[in-house]
Amino acid sequence: MSFSTQIIDFLKANLKAYSPDQHVVTVVPSAAAGRYEVHYHTVYHNDFLSIFTCLSQAEIAPLLSKVVISSEDHGVNGTQYWDLKELLKGPGIFENLEEFTLPMNGNHNHNRIVATYRDSYDENGGLGLLLDKCPCLLRLSAPSAPNAAFFSRAAHPLQELHIQTGYDHQDFLQHLSQSTCFPDLATLIFREYAETYMDDFKAQCTPFAAYEALMRAEGLPAMKSVVLYDTLLDAAQKTALEGLAKVRGRVLEFRAL
Repeated sequence: MSFSTQIIDFLKANLKAYSPDQHVVTVVPSAAAGRYEVHYHTVYHNDFLSIFTCLSQAEIAPLLSKVVISSEDHGVNGTQYWDLKELLKGPGIFENLEEFTLPMNGNHNHNRIVATYRDSYDENGGLGLLLDKCPCLLRLSAPSAPNAAFFSRAAHPLQELHIQTGYDHQDFLQHLSQSTCFPDLATLIFREYAETYMDDFKAQCTPFAAYEALMRAEGLPAMKSVVLYDTLLDAAQKTALEGLAKVRGRVLEFRAL
């Protein structure tokens, strides 16, 4: 049985209405022998529990080198939540997984995409638990900012981190600036809190001091590229950050999503 067939058979057995048009699985052999990239696209995002349960099986998890999840713009009450609980409670350890990508927010989403753990809105430590199960992870993309538990670990080989804030910045940049657990982190892409319809929108954004702390951080020796999306920083603040970045040998870019 091929690895692709193994995954599809699992989905057929666990989804009440499996359809290859609504649950698209693409498996690509990776450069390392016996390892695979899995790309999964779903029309109805709330079917994700089955793919997470499948990937976390003891006979599947160690064979994964890359997982990319995507979906159509569907959600509940304006939110498309990706609860990591089934991925995390499974018996498998993702000992060879180097890249994990969840769906991200674009300009035209009707539903806010977030990563959660046993919740519908709060990240709740799920991304930190994911790192615990992925000791070799090099690249992580997630639509919610992780909380402090993400940084409570020994040195981890993560090299690229793409984070969109979601519903709460959780002091992510401040925690990252104070961390020493990611000595190989070379690239950070960060999108600021983007719930512009909220009355207190600006008050929920990351404070300038956290951006300053990140640019001054000494515990991120490999960091060379920082891309910041949708900040509310003014011209003077951006200039100040660019100066701090230059001192550390970092390239800082400001972009709009």
